[in-house]
Amino acid sequence: MAESIVDTRELITQALSNVDLVGEFAVGGQISLPPPGLKVASVGQIAFPLLSGQAQELIDFSAVAPFGKGSDTVVDTAVSKCRQIEAADVTLGKAWNDSVQQLARKAAQELGITSSGVEACMYKLVLYETGGFFKPHKDTEKAPGMFGSMVVQLPCEHKSGELVVRHCGEVRTFDFSVDSKTNFFYAAFYADCEHEVYRIKSGRRLCLLYNLIYKGSAMVPTLASQEGHLHKLMVAADRWEREQPATETFLVLLDHEYTKTNLAFRNLKGLDAARVDLLRKTQKYDLHLVLLEKNKSGDVEYDPYYHRSHRRRGYFFGSGYCEDDCDESDESAENHVMSSCFEETISVDRWINEQDATVRLPVSVNIHTEMLTGESPFDPDADPDEKSYEGYTGNAGPTLDYFYYRAVLVMWPRSRSTKILCSHNLQSALNLAAVRIHKHSGDMLQTITDIVHFAKAHPDKIGSCMSGLLAMTCNAVLLQPTRAVLELMLIPIRPHDYGWKNIPRSVGIFTPEHATAICRAIHTFTWKDVADVVTRIVAATDVKHAQYCVQLALDLLRANQSDAVDAVGVITAKIVLGRTLQTLKCDDFGLMLFQVQGCKKFRDPFVDRSAEL
Repeated sequence: MAESIVDTRELITQALSNVDLVGEFAVGGQISLPPPGLKVASVGQIAFPLLSGQAQELIDFSAVAPFGKGSDTVVDTAVSKCRQIEAADVTLGKAWNDSVQQLARKAAQELGITSSGVEACMYKLVLYETGGFFKPHKDTEKAPGMFGSMVVQLPCEHKSGELVVRHCGEVRTFDFSVDSKTNFFYAAFYADCEHEVYRIKSGRRLCLLYNLIYKGSAMVPTLASQEGHLHKLMVAADRWEREQPATETFLVLLDHEYTKTNLAFRNLKGLDAARVDLLRKTQKYDLHLVLLEKNKSGDVEYDPYYHRSHRRRGYFFGSGYCEDDCDESDESAENHVMSSCFEETISVDRWINEQDATVRLPVSVNIHTEMLTGESPFDPDADPDEKSYEGYTGNAGPTLDYFYYRAVLVMWPRSRSTKILCSHNLQSALNLAAVRIHKHSGDMLQTITDIVHFAKAHPDKIGSCMSGLLAMTCNAVLLQPTRAVLELMLIPIRPHDYGWKNIPRSVGIFTPEHATAICRAIHTFTWKDVADVVTRIVAATDVKHAQYCVQLALDLLRANQSDAVDAVGVITAKIVLGRTLQTLKCDDFGLMLFQVQGCKKFRDPFVDRSAEL
């Protein structure tokens, strides 16, 4: 068994690692563009090449440019030395804007992205003076659907100032200083690629920055034919289905980084999108995206200078008692460093299904045994994506939490999805079946059959899902599975699957939802199709739940199911009048007796018993 798992893992790894992407992670070069018609508020029309006088006016009007750090935007002149002007203060000519949109679509194709639906949205105008630079950083997501950034350099003479983009050990360097006085240049790259601007040795560098946004509904990248890899994945799926445990899953580490807000199949980039596209073509795997969260909690490194300049009321620092004279804003996590970690946990932040909906799946993931290539999703040397600081509380010292996020693709054989989900939570399996019924997929019947078989073998796991299970088979208009579910109502089960052993088991109809679902089954098919099993269900119902049999009879009466209502009404009347009327609403029972023709003979006994009560 273990050898089979290894072989399957190796087949999938070979296929996915050799997928080729039609596209780059960064593209750029010299480009021909019309005059920009650039106007800046309080400065006016900008001439090109940029004049020294107007450059100074732009500097006076601009602000220091911030940069993305994790999910935040911060200012630090040791990291970035350049000026910026917001998009709201900039206007450009129509011909320029049209040309930039064409350029964005061209760049998207070179990045391996379907150009349809790609739009360039201006973000800011930036100016680097002599000595200006931008150290390695990554862009933050600034709008839904943002997948990349595009830089358009305007004619302005300078020396050096190369743009360097890095991803997965590869480097692209764009030197736009040659002939920079008279030409336009552009560079486009995925937003999560690390990039930097080398120091400007002389002159100035003026650029328009754009966010590249995908506004289509389908997944972004395209994929060239990969027939050999496709065959390997299909063989691996067949082997996996035959030989591996039902709960086994594989986790594939995604190349690109994704945030809580942009993790979706339609937002996958580059090789991530290419690999998913290939897996989808096999039609043999169920896929989910999962955002993993690693949380490190630890002690705060003691900083004597910090504690002398940020004194807190009620604590002794050094040899004296300190009164509070600090600013609460200085208690930011960014001001502190973790000295030692006393706890580390890894959890699932969210699951995303192939319809890009956030779902709740109880399936556990194990990064130690289920990573496809065995690598850890978390780089031990990486900086945290988020930090959280909690100061002194009572006798407890300060603590610092580091949070790291990485996205992985979770995959398992499509034919085993039902069993995997059922083993954790039956409702999750019902949700899967609902999707397949809605799509009329070829494995719809097998999915329903697997759920029914599982429920029959594990009646204690049915819980409150019985009515949903019956509604599902009715939606699919499948008679035999519907009868199989009705038969389950004759097996003693617990009303709720909370894992409590002391909850009494019940048979028959013991919730109002059961009555509604049975009525729907009779209406979907015919009374003759289900009469034998429904009558046994009603007869098996405990008298303390007889009010739900009454509800079923009245529902059938309103649905004009005359044969069904007579049979149900008679059995219910026998159950109730054979015991006591105190366990149900007499008015509903009386309504049933006096409106259902088959219950005539029970009306007088009912009146007598009611008078006694």
